[in-house]
Amino acid sequence: MSEVKVMSSITLKEFNSLASTDYRLRLQHERMTVENYDDFVSALYNDLDWCINEVQKKAEYLQPDVNGEDRVSSYLQVALNAMFYSAEAKFVKGGNTDLTISSLNNQYKWIGEAKLVQGVNNRHVWGGFLQLVERYTSGEDPNGGILLYIYCPDAKSIMESYREYTMTKNEYHFLYENCKKKKIGTFYTIHKHTSSGENFKTRYIPVILHNSPKK
Repeated sequence: MSEVKVMSSITLKEFNSLASTDYRLRLQHERMTVENYDDFVSALYNDLDWCINEVQKKAEYLQPDVNGEDRVSSYLQVALNAMFYSAEAKFVKGGNTDLTISSLNNQYKWIGEAKLVQGVNNRHVWGGFLQLVERYTSGEDPNGGILLYIYCPDAKSIMESYREYTMTKNEYHFLYENCKKKKIGTFYTIHKHTSSGENFKTRYIPVILHNSPKK
């Protein structure tokens, strides 16, 4: 029998070397070295994108039912809790949010509102944005998100249509940023939060769950 070496502890340098070859360890390293809110959001978005990619692989088993968007949100909640976040689904704060994610020490927080999308329905998604920025957040934590659980074909067109719709909301004076990490229609808006008076950055995230296998 060949000898198996059990590594009981490793140095940070050794961990960094391992992380260079394993994406999951790179995510863990980023999560472990958070020093401020911007670091927290950057690490969270990388982790959330990874979780979403995994959820999308199970689209066949996550089709709409009486639970609406709650089933997908609960999957994301479980995965993020396993990554040492404190994630809650349907956390009550002025209503029911879909996903509230805090750092392990509860120092930083991010709130996401989820919307189930089965076709172009910009008013429905916009309603989620209004809930997020006018009811669920105070602006003290300056980032949040809208998760679009997209069950119809052509997620990119859904996202492009919604982005164009937000451009008609002149009262918010939106600034826009494209997302460089998650390509299919993901984007950001930045506007002055009603409560805090500070800039609030919203990330619009497609979760592609269309499932119509051809026989």
